[in-house]
Amino acid sequence: MINDKKILITFDYELALGADSGTVLKCIIEPVNLILALLKRFNAKAVFFIDATYLLTLKKFKHKDFKIIKENIKKIIKSGNDIGLHLHPQWLDAYQLDEIRWTFKNFKNYRLHVLPEKNINDLFYSGKKILEQIADEAKKGYKISTFRAGGWAIQPFNKLKNIFIKNKINFDFSVNPGLLSKDEAYSFYDFRKALYDRAFWTFNTDVCKNEKSGKFFEVPISTFKIPKIKLLLNYYLYKKNDKESGDGKYISFKRSKNNIFKKIIALLFLYKKVYSSVSIDGFENKLFIKSSEEIFKKKLPFYTFVAHPKKLSENSFKNIEYLIKNCTTLTLKDLKRIIK
Repeated sequence: MINDKKILITFDYELALGADSGTVLKCIIEPVNLILALLKRFNAKAVFFIDATYLLTLKKFKHKDFKIIKENIKKIIKSGNDIGLHLHPQWLDAYQLDEIRWTFKNFKNYRLHVLPEKNINDLFYSGKKILEQIADEAKKGYKISTFRAGGWAIQPFNKLKNIFIKNKINFDFSVNPGLLSKDEAYSFYDFRKALYDRAFWTFNTDVCKNEKSGKFFEVPISTFKIPKIKLLLNYYLYKKNDKESGDGKYISFKRSKNNIFKKIIALLFLYKKVYSSVSIDGFENKLFIKSSEEIFKKKLPFYTFVAHPKKLSENSFKNIEYLIKNCTTLTLKDLKRIIK
């Protein structure tokens, strides 16, 4: 039985971030409105991590979509859901393809860490400020204290520590325990040493290390081990049968021959178990249910799931409905009460 489980459902609220951003209607507004309707139907709640760098770009260009996004964010909050800060700094290099779509000159600013510390702080400050200004119109005094790094690229944290303190960010949601990414040109994270059987922990300088005197809370995305062959089969079935809501193109990184060679070798170990998060928008429904049940065996105070409105499909909504029908969803207020 899973109906005694508490869960945190999180959405990364953003456009596609490749050669074609897609439209705000298809990538954000339509899927988010469907999500809100489904949550309301089951009296469930979620947290939306808003890409504030996108908002800052809209405001800079005085783009008509700013008002549309602003009203949608207010709707999220008025519905009793929460928002948090999300940053994709490649928006610093964005330009318009046409009146409704965007593209990027390059992806050299994909990770926060490539920017000087002052520029990172400016993004945090401006991003948090614009979100709180919008939120205040929906709920007076709403404050942002949560963050999720674009592309999970939160490491090394020592460059962000003082920025978190200055901007009163106390909670990070970027870690996927067990996962590693070194083969992409601009993305890096190494969560192999993160605590696998914990719903949260406190830390100071290393997001993967529990420190009792830590100033910050890490709330990781729940992960589990699964045979590689099942992941490959899931990927095939999902891509074959599901049409995603978004109409943009995603980032395609060039990988070195060495990394491609390593992946070919890895294919020889198809039955080896690897770490994976149970992504709401990336799992076929039957496997999602089985994988969620595997995660629930950890017997934690709560579990954290992730999704992206731009990637949602008919199958994804089945996954959301499975969770909210069978589990108790948490707000950020509920979360803070549990972990403090």
